Amino acid sequence: MWLLMEVFQELQELQELQELQELQELQELQELQELQELQELQELQELQELQELQELQELQELQELQELQELQELQELHELHELHELQELQELQELQELQELQELQELQELQELQELQELQELQELQELQELQELQELQELQELQELQELQELQELQELQELQELQEQCFE
Repeated sequence: MWLLMEVFQELQELQELQELQELQELQELQELQELQELQELQELQELQELQELQELQELQELQELQELQELQELQELHELHELHELQELQELQELQELQELQELQELQELQELQELQELQELQELQELQELQELQELQELQELQELQELQELQELQELQELQELQEQCFE
């Protein structure tokens, strides 16, 4: 009986050892499972952090793109403004050139008018001179005619006197 008891005790110890071993295995399995879960959680956290980093990067890239677009729009607006100013300057220049051309044309017309006026005055002076010369010629002609008439009259008077003298001598 003693042996039986000893066997029973050994059996009981064996069973306890087995239970202890199973418990230890279970504990190890649980620890392994917890470790695995922890690892999975860590991986998930890393993945989440990576995703957040990626989203942040995308957001930053989007912001940079937006800033670049705004800068481009600002540049285009500036170029458009410069183009508008250039166009206004060109229009002003064209207007100035047109004004200068008009002034030149008016000056030319004034000069032509002055030349025409001078020519007209010269023509009038020439006509006046011709008229004066004609008048002088006419006066000279009249004087000549008068002289001829006087000479003729004197000749006639002389002839009459001669005739009278001849008559007196007869």
